[in-house]
Amino acid sequence: MDYKDLIGSYGSPLYVYDINKVIAAYQHLQTCLPPEAAIFYSVKANPHPFIIRQLYDCGAGVEVSSPGEIHAALQAGVAAERCLFTGPGKSISDLEFSLHKGIAFFSVESEMELRRIEKAADNFPATEISLLLRINPVQAARGISLTMMGKDSQFGIDEALIISYPERFKSRKKNVAIVGFHTYMGSNITTIAHLTEAFEIGLQCACRMGNALNIKPEVINLGGGFWHPFANNEPSPRYEPLQPVVAALLARYFPNHRPRFIFESGRFLVGASGCLATTVQDVKWCRNTQYGILDSGINHLGGMAGLRRVPRYEIDIHKEDKAHEPLSCWVLAGPLCTPLDVFTYDITTTPFFCGDIIVIKNVGAYSLTASLIGFLSFEPPVEICVLDGTVCEVSKLEINRKKIAYI
Repeated sequence: MDYKDLIGSYGSPLYVYDINKVIAAYQHLQTCLPPEAAIFYSVKANPHPFIIRQLYDCGAGVEVSSPGEIHAALQAGVAAERCLFTGPGKSISDLEFSLHKGIAFFSVESEMELRRIEKAADNFPATEISLLLRINPVQAARGISLTMMGKDSQFGIDEALIISYPERFKSRKKNVAIVGFHTYMGSNITTIAHLTEAFEIGLQCACRMGNALNIKPEVINLGGGFWHPFANNEPSPRYEPLQPVVAALLARYFPNHRPRFIFESGRFLVGASGCLATTVQDVKWCRNTQYGILDSGINHLGGMAGLRRVPRYEIDIHKEDKAHEPLSCWVLAGPLCTPLDVFTYDITTTPFFCGDIIVIKNVGAYSLTASLIGFLSFEPPVEICVLDGTVCEVSKLEINRKKIAYI
């Protein structure tokens, strides 16, 4: 990728998404799961409509968690019936917006949310609404960097609650049907063994819930957790060993009746596709430390900085060859008015000069829209989609204040 030419044409900083890597990741994951498995793309990883469209064209369903993600999916041309609305705290307006747009497949997070969906259904009597009960199993999975279930959590319905009070978790409306169950044990599971353990916990839980509620599930969403490196040069993981293990699990727990199985993925599908290209704007010494100041910072690549999860980055340096220059230690910082805006504190390299281009790889997921994008009101970077080596879309997010009342 010629980042110098791209920056010359579209400015700096910019994100570049290699769509061929998105397609390759989907095809790889598809071959590593049983043939009956459906893959749903988690839009939260990267809501760029062009990326959503490419994955949808590959055959992916789309998992959305807000009206904004619904808009992005529909803008990308995704059919409403291929969307699943997940996440806690869905308001009545969120539900009615979804139903108005034709999305009637929901993951239910609580008894209260079940009743709220039934209330929203009153305004859509001709719409058949399908629900998955999202369950928080009694057992936790191991090897998860961000655990979401199997512990006290805002996600899902406590399994013990359903066992104790099954009647409270049955539909009371004719056009609202509970068709299955949803578990998601956690994110960034780095080993095949731990990933299959998480799926087996989900299958065991679905069997117990089916018995408690006297439901033969039509759909079981086992979530995901497929790992991918972030903001470093590590290669993408390979999941070939997963297929026979997962196929055996599905056959063991559902030997006769086969539900439709859903697996979710965001970071694995799009993580490798993205690079952030940023330019050195200033170089200086402060006491005994050398600083390179970039035109991009944690407002563009925060990595959930608002959740106090600011990662360090392994930087891939793209600049003129200066092999004859001595090596020294540098700090690479962004343009924000906060001491937290540092990409790396200890990169050893030849000197930086104004105009040098720095490239950070593996940032196609949880990058721009998971950052402090509104802080200091810098413009978002340009986003470029490249397919078969050709630029096929150039766009930029906009943050505008809209007056909603004149007083």
